[in-house]
Amino acid sequence: MENHLLQSQTPRLDSIEFFFNIILNHSKIENIKQIEIPLFSIKKTNGDNLIALLVDIYIIGDAEILDLMSRYSNLDAIINISMWNKNTKSAKEIAKEQEIGLFDIKEFMGALNCVSRRAFLNYIPPHEREENKKRNKPAF
Repeated sequence: MENHLLQSQTPRLDSIEFFFNIILNHSKIENIKQIEIPLFSIKKTNGDNLIALLVDIYIIGDAEILDLMSRYSNLDAIINISMWNKNTKSAKEIAKEQEIGLFDIKEFMGALNCVSRRAFLNYIPPHEREENKKRNKPAF
């Protein structure tokens, strides 16, 4: 299996196994298969198929998201696996402009519940929805 990521960006084997198991046990997932070391094909119960790239990058900023998108084409999602990792808002916007969702693992698990592509790309986790309510911003 091919890997276009740098060694430092490649998830550890236990992270890949963790990802595989939690996705397979999600109620909206029919099947998951590994295409390449960090690349997965995820079939949802509604028939949609997602191509997801799993990475382990401490902070995904603008340069990192552009680099990932140049290494992999036809992605639906990029998941930054470690709970310590973060994605910048501007990187999320760059990805969204290319119709790619950029998520941490908790966000991705929530976004899998979305039926439409638009809702998937615009998924807002519950804690951000609460903050938006306090600021009188739209929840979605």
